[in-house]
Amino acid sequence: MSYLRERAASRDYLRKFAVANASGPGNQTIYSLAQCTPDLSNKDCDICLRGAISDISKCCDGKRGKRNKSSRIVTAAVVAFTAGLTLLIFIVVIYLKPMRRPNKIGTEAKDAADSLQMDFETIGMATNDFADANKLGQGGFGAVYLGRLCNGQKITVKRLSRNSGQGDVEFKNEVLLMAKLQHRNLVKLLGFCPKKEERLLVYEFLPNKSLDYFIFGMLTNANLPCLPFF
Repeated sequence: MSYLRERAASRDYLRKFAVANASGPGNQTIYSLAQCTPDLSNKDCDICLRGAISDISKCCDGKRGKRNKSSRIVTAAVVAFTAGLTLLIFIVVIYLKPMRRPNKIGTEAKDAADSLQMDFETIGMATNDFADANKLGQGGFGAVYLGRLCNGQKITVKRLSRNSGQGDVEFKNEVLLMAKLQHRNLVKLLGFCPKKEERLLVYEFLPNKSLDYFIFGMLTNANLPCLPFF
């Protein structure tokens, strides 16, 4: 260190430093550097380095570099704090992120629609192969037929015309909508059938009734005035 002090202090203001290495105990290599700020004179640099070198034995005797127990504790604390903060941010982001919940209603409606699919032959037999005698009317998307299932239940079948303009998407949407909107005050969808170019919707059969019947149910309404049909 004395050698480095002399070299660093004797140099000009642009190069007031010196480096060297030497073999130490246990075949360990000791690396050294002595340096002054350029504003110091050669004399002031020499005095400053003498004082710094004399302090080495007081603070660093038997130690590698200037790393002590306190610095290791501080480093470990910083690392632990950083890791904990990173984990906390990760947890907050995960739990605060809007969770996409499955559309339970849509799933149930699709399951219900799948369970309502019927065979074309069954519907054909119920309507006597869509006989004209069973035809109830003609709508914008096709004809409506009266039918009777093998268990005796009356049904109405909406047979979509092939040139109705209603494609697979519209047909599927109608089935899903009716399956979702099952209600005692709505015509109940009993089934559907897609077969090649045929698209059939099977509803429960509701005979025409007056408005007072639907309002008062099965109550006797003989004393009530007649209401128009809708």
